[in-house]
Amino acid sequence: MRVLLVWPNCDIADAAGVRGVVFARVWRDLGAEVVFVTHSAKPNLPTDVPVRFLRLFHEPSDALHLLTSGRALRKVIRDSRADVLVTSSPPATVAWQAARAARAEGVPLIVDVRDLATQSLRAVTGPKLRYYVLDRMEQVAYRTAARLMAVSGIMADVLRDGYHVPPDCIALVPNGSMPFDVPRREKDIDGVFVGYFHDAGRRPRDLIEALCCVHATRPGSRFAFVGWKPSPFAETLAKALREGGVRADLVPPVPREEVGPWMARAKVGLISLADHPVFRTAVGAKTYEYLRAGLPVAALGVSGDSELRRLIEGEGVGVFSADVGEFAAQLAALLSNEARLGALSQRALEVGARYDRRAIAQRAYREVVEPVSRRGA
Repeated sequence: MRVLLVWPNCDIADAAGVRGVVFARVWRDLGAEVVFVTHSAKPNLPTDVPVRFLRLFHEPSDALHLLTSGRALRKVIRDSRADVLVTSSPPATVAWQAARAARAEGVPLIVDVRDLATQSLRAVTGPKLRYYVLDRMEQVAYRTAARLMAVSGIMADVLRDGYHVPPDCIALVPNGSMPFDVPRREKDIDGVFVGYFHDAGRRPRDLIEALCCVHATRPGSRFAFVGWKPSPFAETLAKALREGGVRADLVPPVPREEVGPWMARAKVGLISLADHPVFRTAVGAKTYEYLRAGLPVAALGVSGDSELRRLIEGEGVGVFSADVGEFAAQLAALLSNEARLGALSQRALEVGARYDRRAIAQRAYREVVEPVSRRGA
């Protein structure tokens, strides 16, 4: 079977890139001919997956490529003799182009919905005309697709109820993690946050307020932020940490092989999400990496039911609250209880092993890609 992956990037240090690259690797191992087409040549390229770069309409600055990218993508479909086209949303722009090309060439389309990005942006920054356009692009992609792959059950509900996608067209394909080396060493950091912290959707000010509260009850608490990028807003956050007396390591983005040692030093993995209904669908990829590393998860999340709350409380792998004060109290109590930390760490390892990216990709191929492809039809 010939699979055409049209993906936003193939950066194996990026959440979107690594998901697409693992799909390509696993599906190829299962016997598929995989053509990986991407817009962005980011620095951490896979060495074992052939990649073809095609200038697509990705950002507003790429608008001129609308004149040529559609024809170019259709030519790739014909040249590769694709039996199925699989694309990613976000970005809505790439998914929209892939949907139009697949429809024009009569190739079945699968859209991997990793995030409800347009709704998230609207929730954080307010309504804008471009969000209306992106929403329309998402709808075109979703309604063109033979199947959608949703990363969470609540996201599947939103696609069904909000986008009117038939339930039998939605498959649950969760995020996960790959095994990685976490050396055994002294736990000299109370909590680690891995990834881009400064986004408004991360609720950064509230998390810092919570960490300052933890410091007030546990003086000397130490936290690390791995992936910290300098900016005026980042400096404001750093100042708040200093004024709160919090000892914090502000670490710039590091290669993937250097993330494990930081996790090895931490007692808890930190997550924060804006308290808005759209984020009920989200479980960040780093959550599964924390679990795979044996880190209990401490999440400042969304009020009410959410996918992250279901994972943490349902599986018993950490603490969760939407309230800053309650979260701080839970985190401080957890950090003061070595026995509970040890039990949660063991549970995290057990649960994390169930979310193996390769196994998830294998199930997606057999249960979604094969049945949808022209050969499977």
